[in-house]
Amino acid sequence: MKTLLYVLTISGLTVGTKLIEIAYNLVLRFLIRRTNLYKISKGAKTYYAVNDKHKDEIIKKEFKNSDVTINRFKGLGEMMPAQLKETTMSQENRTLLKVQIASKDKKKTHKSVDSLMGKKPELRFKFIVENSKKIAAESIL
Repeated sequence: MKTLLYVLTISGLTVGTKLIEIAYNLVLRFLIRRTNLYKISKGAKTYYAVNDKHKDEIIKKEFKNSDVTINRFKGLGEMMPAQLKETTMSQENRTLLKVQIASKDKKKTHKSVDSLMGKKPELRFKFIVENSKKIAAESIL
């Protein structure tokens, strides 16, 4: 099974979404390697977090809310090769997200992907208008 590597930023999600669309058109299942958004360190201790909630949990649990150094990655290019190897590429530390579309959902999923990622922007606009009030801005970021 192939894996897809992307960054959890707005631009990373945009690219990741497009790559998911391409992968969807080729196969019905694949894995996504999720990169870390934060590096949290103090002295010799270093941890990586995938989102704000995870970062806060690590600071509370591992560092007892003491002062730490936090680096936020904006893209894969900001991670040193050793960090990428240690986190995203390491079987022990990486996070894999399995994407699989059930056969029974194939038509419905195809319709959704086509309307959101297809060549008709009016379908995307319709989706946004119909669903924008259901989603809080905080849940997107």
